[in-house]
Amino acid sequence: MLSSLFALFRRRIIHTAETKYGLKAAISREIGKGATVALFYLACVKLPEIENCYGDPAAERVLRLFEHAMLHASRMILEIKGKVLGIQRLWGDDWAIYASFPKGVNAEECRLLSITLQERMETMLNRQAPFVNREELRVHIGYAEVPGKDIVNEMYTSVKHAVHMAKCGLASEKYEQITQFYRLLQHEEVQMRFMPIISLRDGVPLGWEALARGPENSPFHSPSALFAIAEETDNLFRLEQICRRRALEQVRYLKPSQKMFLNLDPRAIDDPLLLRGNVFGIRNDLQFHPQNIVLEITERHAIANYAVFRQNIESYRKKGYLIAVDDAGAGYSSLESIAEICPDFIKLDMSLIRHIDTDSIKQALLETFVQFADKVKCSIIAEGIETERELQTLIELGVEYGQGYYVGKPAKGMTQASGAAMNVIRQLQEKRKGSSPGRHAGLIQVAEMVTKSLHAEPNTKVRQIHQMFEQHRRGESVVILEDNKPVGLVMRFQLYQILGGQYGISLYYERPVAPIMNSSPLIVRSDETIDVVAKRAMAREANHLYDVVIVVDEHGDYLGVVSVQHLLDWLATHRLAQAAVSTPTPGLPDELPIEREMQHAGPLRVVP
Repeated sequence: MLSSLFALFRRRIIHTAETKYGLKAAISREIGKGATVALFYLACVKLPEIENCYGDPAAERVLRLFEHAMLHASRMILEIKGKVLGIQRLWGDDWAIYASFPKGVNAEECRLLSITLQERMETMLNRQAPFVNREELRVHIGYAEVPGKDIVNEMYTSVKHAVHMAKCGLASEKYEQITQFYRLLQHEEVQMRFMPIISLRDGVPLGWEALARGPENSPFHSPSALFAIAEETDNLFRLEQICRRRALEQVRYLKPSQKMFLNLDPRAIDDPLLLRGNVFGIRNDLQFHPQNIVLEITERHAIANYAVFRQNIESYRKKGYLIAVDDAGAGYSSLESIAEICPDFIKLDMSLIRHIDTDSIKQALLETFVQFADKVKCSIIAEGIETERELQTLIELGVEYGQGYYVGKPAKGMTQASGAAMNVIRQLQEKRKGSSPGRHAGLIQVAEMVTKSLHAEPNTKVRQIHQMFEQHRRGESVVILEDNKPVGLVMRFQLYQILGGQYGISLYYERPVAPIMNSSPLIVRSDETIDVVAKRAMAREANHLYDVVIVVDEHGDYLGVVSVQHLLDWLATHRLAQAAVSTPTPGLPDELPIEREMQHAGPLRVVP
């Protein structure tokens, strides 16, 4: 009779991969009733050794005894306070027991239940397996709560949590540390600090790098400790996702020309959850534009497969995000990886910057980086600037941007450059003014800023436009020309938004580009001044605010384009240089309500 009841209990409670969704439904029902659901992970420690010493039959017998002891002990111990919802075999000799506690259960109660369950199972195993006489059989056990927000994902993450707990032991110091870290993840107790990245020509902020900190007065306050425990417990992806969300909450306060730099480990970039939405999915909620985001790919870990890595990078580029290579010159970094990634920014590691004012070899190496960046059309950012002389040397070597404790320490808000750094920059500015005085924006023609862009004819198929963007990864626009006169414009991110729609490919891919192009782009003459062009650019509708400006000659023939970023950067530099000697010109972009407009604008879109 007892054996029949036990067999019935086993059939009801054991879940296979095929019945996993039935277990999910049971967990969901219990959480819906207000119960706490916990997972208990169990594994037989010495099973491989038993198989080697005593053979397969002995190992199979131990597995059967382990399952019997687990079923008996879980029913006798866990069902005193709650009920067993199901038992799932994970792999080999590893099992997961899901239990519901209607009146709730805390971490200490789960720990005591785990210890009791472990002792009962070990007693039963060693009593029923006398042929294993050299060393007692041991059971590894750990636990984790299933919060119930995303049960399918939590059934995986809670197993990871419990496995790490089982490895360190429930009575060890490491147990307390891991428990504290998982509590941090559950409550997302991550604080963000922002380090300014400034132009070394004028001190204007390019943007801020978002840096994570754990709670103050905790073992994880320093980023090294925080990310070390995340790697140890295989939670790097989850921690990075929390950090990104915390940082993106601040992006709405940026001006259109400013950037937020977010760190992204190359081992996390192909995470499907990340690519599906933890960056892209919260874009509308947090009201930010991709052009404000720079994803920093660290080079401290090797990139195993460049072909796959490039595909993932392009997934970000197609959305309009910018890419930076972080820690260039450290660890596994190489010119090969920079060439493969084709970044918008190269961030030089602080090991190259330290004592650069007295190291001629580092100076020569940095000059090479500056020349290389100029040829591939990307920008250099020097990290770890800590002294006045280092800053002066970097400016003299032509480095475009910089960051470090001398320039500005990480802070809770998005602060400006330090007074000491600004004094150095102003002194060198004055020297440059003496030899090459600046000119007023109203005297400089936009022709001086023109760059070439991709171009095509109105009957060009959308498929061909798409191929042009794929072949020219740094091309952001295609100007549509008829008899060398511009009649339309296609921006990269707008095309990908159209093609990424439900029927985008089938509707437009083999049709001419004319129906989907912007048929009324901003076109200016080459002799118009920069301040006039800037005002016209900023007066456009929000969904075309980042479109390039097309420049033509006096006959209306196409000459090239000017990017809004280039205009804003030039004006910011000009304003600071002229502030002490001139009155600002009314109506320039920074005096328009562009920030307010950008904050309330929705996603950029093309109106066919």
